Amino acid sequence: MSAELNELADVLRPLQKIPQPQTATILIVGADGTPKKEFAESMLNTIASYKLQIRLAKYLPLPIANDDQRPNLDFIVFLLEMNNAQR
Repeated sequence: MSAELNELADVLRPLQKIPQPQTATILIVGADGTPKKEFAESMLNTIASYKLQIRLAKYLPLPIANDDQRPNLDFIVFLLEMNNAQR
């Protein structure tokens, strides 16, 4: 019975984070060379009635090391470089 409860706790752990009201957290994923930082800065410069948090990543899945400190993600944006056929 204890093993079953531990399995269930592992499945539900990502759902334990409570969303913050009036806050949107966005993850922007893109390889080196994509304008992730410029895109994030332009989003942060827009006027909105809510707080915007933006995280940047080069690839998915995200490392498990900081999973307990990472906020719940509301949106994931993938930036692709369409000029390079090798990527």
